[in-house]
Amino acid sequence: MGTPGKLNLLFVVAIATSTIGGWAAMNQPMLESTWPETVSGFAFSPLRRGQAPSRGQYPLYEELDADLALVADRSGSVRTYSLDGTLAAIPDIAARHGLEVTVGIDVDEDPSRNEGRLEQLRDVASQSANVGRVIIGNEALLTADLTVDELTSLLDRARQTLDVAVGTAEPWHVWIQNPELAEHVDFLAVHLLPYWEGIHADHAIDYIVERMDDLKARFPGKPIVIGEVGWPSFGRARGEAVASPANAAVFLRRFLHRAEQEGYEYFLMEAFDQPWKRFVEGQVGAYWGVYDVDRRPKVQFEGPISPTPGWGLLSLISATLASLAFCMMVADGGRLTAAGRGFAGLITSAVATGGVWTLGTGVQTYWTPLDALAGMLLFGGIIGAVVLILVEAHEWVEARWCARRPIVAPVGGGRLRRFPKVSIHVPTYSEPPDLLFETLRSLANL
Repeated sequence: MGTPGKLNLLFVVAIATSTIGGWAAMNQPMLESTWPETVSGFAFSPLRRGQAPSRGQYPLYEELDADLALVADRSGSVRTYSLDGTLAAIPDIAARHGLEVTVGIDVDEDPSRNEGRLEQLRDVASQSANVGRVIIGNEALLTADLTVDELTSLLDRARQTLDVAVGTAEPWHVWIQNPELAEHVDFLAVHLLPYWEGIHADHAIDYIVERMDDLKARFPGKPIVIGEVGWPSFGRARGEAVASPANAAVFLRRFLHRAEQEGYEYFLMEAFDQPWKRFVEGQVGAYWGVYDVDRRPKVQFEGPISPTPGWGLLSLISATLASLAFCMMVADGGRLTAAGRGFAGLITSAVATGGVWTLGTGVQTYWTPLDALAGMLLFGGIIGAVVLILVEAHEWVEARWCARRPIVAPVGGGRLRRFPKVSIHVPTYSEPPDLLFETLRSLANL
């Protein structure tokens, strides 16, 4: 192996080492309190991949049983949102797994539909001993589906006919803005989701405690249940709130630790990712689950938290691609200086890392056929951009850092002088050959 080959090998080793080291530096583990053996409860929407309430597609009874068995390993309670389809069977199935259920129903501007759902709620609550509470309406005031008078009318009639505690669920500020609502419920179900309010993950827990203190002061003696609390693992940033797996894991561990100290009763938002919600809440709506849509844990329940899960494999892929790209870039660069090789290594490492990180992030998403088509087009665009960047970098490296033999010419008296390399462009198209030969001969004499 010649000197250039040995030098290239040294640079390949340096590129691989620095690339992996860069990934490691960006993924320093974060230490947080571990999850408790049992959490207070989960918000439970059990729809699976391809299912959606808007299409009347709901899980099978066997799927509900498997989901409730999984949740029962970490909680003693679930909160539901609907009794449509097979979801009405959740309380009975949950009882077999020792789970208490807070049953919820949707309400909207259709009075007859609301009456039907209220009647169904009465039947389920009276027949299931493990129904401890009911929630009538989920953010019905926030979305303006009902007025305060319409909602309180439903709540009052439910309290007259049900033997369990009756409440409704709204974000904390809706309760503050409509304090009279608390007179018509047995408990407040409060949604505390700092992400939607653009709160940085590092300040989110203190923000929740402050809001809970405000509610306790405003409604003394009234039980308060945190109906939804969580953090999304993927989606657009909202203000200072960044949706990521690491932020979701850190937020949940910090919240669970603080909730135990404060004595909060809560439902984590939520048990499973719900891809159908992206069409209702935007892309981020699909990624609030503790488990993904295939029922695999998304968050780390114990041990150090890595900012990029699986970064070790991603770093190896990045290092391999960067090394290959570097070898291709310097394959014909025998006279390339060390500085040129260093620049080539920096470019290839940056491009490989950026590409792998982008594609790795894309793999985490739930794709529709249209998303898959767009993803293939985007992938082609990324490959084209990478090739263009590397080609331009290759030309720049050769122009800037390729060592060339100096031009030495006599200047008289037996002395030699180094001259800078000069490029003379001779535009020709249809000139006579004799004229072109004479032109080149004249230029050579210069």
